Order: sequence, then structure tokens, then C-alpha cells
Amino acid sequence: MKKNIVLSALSVAVILALFLRGFNLGRLVTPYWEEMALGYDAYSIARTGADHHGNFWPLVAFESFGDWKPSGYFYAAAASIKVFGPTILAVRLPSFIAGMALVVGMYFLSRLLLTEFAPRMSVSQRQIVQVSSVMLAAVSSWLLMFSRAAWEVNLATALVVWAVVLFLLYVRGKSWLWSVLSVLLFVLSAYTYHATRIIAPALLLALLVYSFVPKAARFLKLKKKKFSSVPLLEFSIGIVFLLLMMPLLSSLRSPEVSQRFAETSIFSRLDIILESNQARELSGTPGAKLFFHRYVLFSREIVSNLFSHFSLDFLFVHGDLNKRHSTGYMGHLYYLDLPLLLVGFYALVKRYRKLGLVLLFWILAGVVPASISLATPHALRILPIAPVLLFIASLGFSEGWILLVKNQKKLQRRVGIGVICVFLCLYAVQVFFFWRYYTKIYPAESSLEWQYGYQEAVVKAEHYVESGKLVAFTRGYGRPAMYYFFMNAVDPKEVQAFRSQARFDQSEFTSFKNIFFYDSVADATDADIIFAAPSERITTFSNEFNLVDSISSPTGETLWEVYEK
Repeated sequence: MKKNIVLSALSVAVILALFLRGFNLGRLVTPYWEEMALGYDAYSIARTGADHHGNFWPLVAFESFGDWKPSGYFYAAAASIKVFGPTILAVRLPSFIAGMALVVGMYFLSRLLLTEFAPRMSVSQRQIVQVSSVMLAAVSSWLLMFSRAAWEVNLATALVVWAVVLFLLYVRGKSWLWSVLSVLLFVLSAYTYHATRIIAPALLLALLVYSFVPKAARFLKLKKKKFSSVPLLEFSIGIVFLLLMMPLLSSLRSPEVSQRFAETSIFSRLDIILESNQARELSGTPGAKLFFHRYVLFSREIVSNLFSHFSLDFLFVHGDLNKRHSTGYMGHLYYLDLPLLLVGFYALVKRYRKLGLVLLFWILAGVVPASISLATPHALRILPIAPVLLFIASLGFSEGWILLVKNQKKLQRRVGIGVICVFLCLYAVQVFFFWRYYTKIYPAESSLEWQYGYQEAVVKAEHYVESGKLVAFTRGYGRPAMYYFFMNAVDPKEVQAFRSQARFDQSEFTSFKNIFFYDSVADATDADIIFAAPSERITTFSNEFNLVDSISSPTGETLWEVYEK
């Protein structure tokens, strides 16, 4: 391919990615409570150097609601909020930047993977893979959706991709500084998302072994072995990584790390333990303790969970059941990605087995952590494998191009170009249908999952709070305190100072000054103003309270009812 064609195609892909990720970024879907938690603690850090609980510069994790979120995204958002103020756009900006970094990173990742692990591939085919991988990443519904909200995993995935890119630069004979930067990015990814605490060390270890083994072999062949010839850099890199991970490793048993695992791990399922005990008791054979051991049954579930992430329904038809992770209109990959993946996998098995093993390791490293969790399949937790699948699809496209166009006679070449043009048009139609659905229908259909109405409700609540009235606000939709703090830009110093007087549910504020967040309407009858969910509609106290306002969803469903005494 000519250089100007490559540059033009890459420019189009980047511009398209910018539009798809940046269009109406702060308003298309409303922020959900995790974004508010990230945003307010980031705002608190930017203003005071402490989270809203008063913990100064948390390193491993933020206490937040008591779920101890990894710290990486908080600091990225703090930098954004420092510049743009406490806005939804500022909270989502780090994820948007990470999404763009992923698109650009696909070019360098594909280039280095092919150069290192598929050296016999022609230059022209490599260029096709590089350009198509960037284009596929630019329009990927999977990457796009997670780039448009404050998802920690999106930032962590971008860090992992660039960490691999930088380490491969070092392997290709570039400066050792690239390896140091790579380690730093791997470490940052581990401090950004739970799953990358497993994925990052696994990938780095594999890269270190790959880099070290040939150097060690050359050293052993030397007749005169000098200390200066000993390949020590890989050991040094590993030590640096471990040192930087020490705060995380030393906290393995602390709530900062163990809390999330305890809540989401498959090992918390009592039904599997009961099944094991019952099977062993009913069997009564000497081998029952082995065959029906709880770890055997847990392993069965893990394998089942692992394969569930590769089901056609999950990847191509409906996607994740969580409407924040998927539109439900189609899967996480487009239908036409399937033939590209099949051709790509075939090429890996037949011609590029070394590259195939590398990609297989990456996929397993990315899926295994998600497979030991309760909710599977899970699009968010396996996002780090999305770049690999898109790379394989781009390899499949290049194989199709070579088969249909290159080295063909004039007529066959024209037919091949026609087939590819039809394929590209159909692919573009898929992208258009997804984008149309995502921008026109999805915001209304998923409004409840994105906690629609909270913004308007907490701003109205602040109006009553400022007038001195006692306000009761329902927790029926979950975690309102962070919405109230962030959307009204409440001074973090005031929240920190009020902590000693506040009421809590775990680490979540259930009161602040003259507003409190209740679980039952019966607890709110002393208030002057009540923000209630329709399911909590006040009947017992109808003589005392009058319905004065309401907030509805885009579909017309009443979400909030405001009562005044």
C-alpha cells in the first residue's frame, strides 16, 4: 500500500473515533452512581488532597461506598476536574482519552506483533492489518461504549496495550528505557482495575521470559563468560515491578483488596459447597472425597464461565445482560466480525502459530479473572481481550484481501475488489444501525440502568435544603448521597467535617446537614420535603403531605414524586 493511502486511512479512522467517542459525551446517557463516586472523590482529592472520608492520598484503593475502588481512575479524573471543574464531562474525559489511546495503540500493537511474531508476512499485508485494526477499533461498539463513560477498565486496558507496545519496542532492540516505561504502565493498570491486577503481572512475566530466554541461551554458548554479558536487565525489570507493586501486595488481606474479591468471587457460593458435601455423602465411595471435592466443582464452574464469554449470543447477538455494558440490540462484536475472526484464527493455526500462541495467552490471561467471578459472561471484566479479538479480525480481513485481490488475474481481481467493497458497505451499514440505535433509542430504553432523573432530583433537593427545610430523599434507586454531593459541587471540606455527625450505611453517607437519605417512607415523616419513588407513594400521611412535583423518564414513567408538608 502506498504511504499516502495508509496515512489517509489512518486519519479517517482517528477522526471517526474522535466523533463516535466525543459526540454528546456528557449528555447522551446520564451518569450512574459509580461515576458520581469516582467524580466526587476525584473532586475531593483535587480540592483537599483527601477523599470525602478524609483519607489522604489513598494509594491502593478509595473507600468510596465501602467497596474499595482501585485508585488509578480517581487520580486521572482529579487531574481532569482540576482543569475543567466538577462536571460529568470532566469525569468521563480520562476514559475518552483512553479510548482514543486504544485506537492509536492498535496501529503500533499490530505492527510490533507482526514484526516480532510473524516476520515472514509481506510488508503490504502488514500494512493492511495495521490500518484495518485501527479502523475496526475506531468503530467497535465494544470499545466505543466503554470509552463514553467513566469505566476504570477502559483506562486499564489502554495502559495494558501501551505497556505491551513499549515492551515490544525494547525487545526489538530499542532503548532499555522503553522497558522501564512499560513496567510503569503495567503497574498503573494494576492500580486502576481489579482484573488487571492479574492480567498485568501475567503479561509482563510472559514478556520477560520471552526476552530473557534467547539472551540466556546466547550467554550459555559463550566460551568466555563475563559478568557484563549476564542478561540481568529482565531480572531488574521484574524487581522494579515487584517493588512498585508492594503497596498492593502488602494489602492483599486488607479491605482495600479483599473486599471486592469476597463480594464477587465464585468461591463465595455456598450452593457449590453444599452440592459437594451432599454428593460425597450420597456416594459413600472412597474416591468421593476426591471426585466431589469442592475445588473440583469450583473448577467445573470456572471452566463453564470461561467458555460462556465466547458464546455466539454474548459476542454477536445480545451481549451482556447489563444494559450499561451493552445495548442489547447486538453483541459486543458486529455480525460481520465473525467471518473475519474465523479466517483470522485459521491463518494463525496454519501460518502464524507463534503469533497465535501469544494471542491465546493474552486471551486466557484476560478471561480467567472474569471466570472466577459470580456474574458471567461479563463484557466489562474481559475488555482487555477486545484489542486481541479486533487484531485477529483485522488479520482475517488482510487474508481475505490477499486471497481475493493480490496475485489474481485482471478479471478475478476486479471481482475480488467488488466483493470487498460490498463487504465494507455491509459493515458500514452495521455500524450505522448500531450508532442510530445507540444515540436515538438506547438512552431512553436504558434510562433506569443509568439512574436517569437523579441529576434533576438532587438539584431540586438542594433548593429546599438551602431554604432551611428538612429534606428526606429515598434510597430506593440506590446511593443518592454521591449524586447530591457531586451535582451540587458540595465543598469536600464540609463533607469531611460533617463525617463525625453523619449517619452511615457501611461507608455511604445517609445524612448530611438538613438532608437525610432514607430506606423507608416511615422514617421520613418528620421531614418537610420528601423525594420518594412511586413505589413508596405516600398514602398513610396523605393529610400531612401534598404532591408538589414529579420527575419522569424519557419513556414517560414517573421516577420521583416530591411531597411537601
